[in-house]
Amino acid sequence: MKKAPPGNTARQRPPSWRDLASEPLPRSVMAPAGRRRRAFSTLRTVGGIAVLCAGAWTGFELYRMWEADPMRIKAPAQGEPLKTIAFQTNGVLDSDWAGRALAIPPGTAMMALDLFSLRDRLLASGQVRTAVLVREFPDTLAVTIEERDPVARLVAREPGGEPAEFLVDRAGVVYQGVNYPEARVASLPHLAGVRLRRAGDGAGFAPVEGMETVASLIGTARAYIPELFARWHSISLDRFAPDGVLVVRSADVGTLTFGTRDDFFTQIARLDYIVDASRARPGAGPIKSIDLSVGRTVSGLQVPVTYDAPPLLPAPSRPAPPPSRPREGREVREVREGFVFHP
Repeated sequence: MKKAPPGNTARQRPPSWRDLASEPLPRSVMAPAGRRRRAFSTLRTVGGIAVLCAGAWTGFELYRMWEADPMRIKAPAQGEPLKTIAFQTNGVLDSDWAGRALAIPPGTAMMALDLFSLRDRLLASGQVRTAVLVREFPDTLAVTIEERDPVARLVAREPGGEPAEFLVDRAGVVYQGVNYPEARVASLPHLAGVRLRRAGDGAGFAPVEGMETVASLIGTARAYIPELFARWHSISLDRFAPDGVLVVRSADVGTLTFGTRDDFFTQIARLDYIVDASRARPGAGPIKSIDLSVGRTVSGLQVPVTYDAPPLLPAPSRPAPPPSRPREGREVREVREGFVFHP
């Protein structure tokens, strides 16, 4: 800014843009903090480029080493050999079964384990629903599985093989059970009216359709009428697809028909009442069939019940009359009420 000459008391005017443009610029207009930020940004950019170049060079050298001698890279990364399999399950399978199913060769290094392939081996049995495998260094493989819960059983035959018993879970998965107690298997009802189909990959059978409904009926009956359910022999799916009904064969009632229109709790309650009332009815024969699938209609509640004829009782025998004294003279022979007398 230009100063007024001495003795001039006139008021100075504000500087214009022409005055500012004519003045020389200072040597540095940036604060020290700004210069440090600029230097740090430049250094960071240069460092990033250097890291990328070093990574690319390292990858290239590793690739060349892999092409020339793969064992130079693979061998040092294997780690300790596998020594322990820590096995956990919620069912009946044990560590011996897991060892046979995994079939890991002795001395296999921890990093050489193919966890995805090992999991597929466990799932191939069908009895295992989920499996989780984790390496626990230095030498342990942790295996945790969740098993399927069977609700029924059936007899099928593999092509060229003998008939064998299979178990079926709620999802309809068919598998051969291992390590189940005999009492538990014997308590499961048989499935009838089922035609097994091969799975798409050719391994095992395709799931049985309708097993969610069957499992719901079994669970309700086991919970509320355990004594009657224990005498159920089989559950047929033959009419499930066309008619929406399940047919049960039992020792107490020849044929039980359940429908899918009403809930199973209501049908089970009606069944329990009918069986109790029939047992209390004097002279009633054994129940031949109960059709619980009809249920409530426009005309009211209908549950058709049929009975077998009661067994015939033998007629009571009449006591024989006392023998009469023999008469003198001629002999008389008479037949009275089916008895032969010699008077």
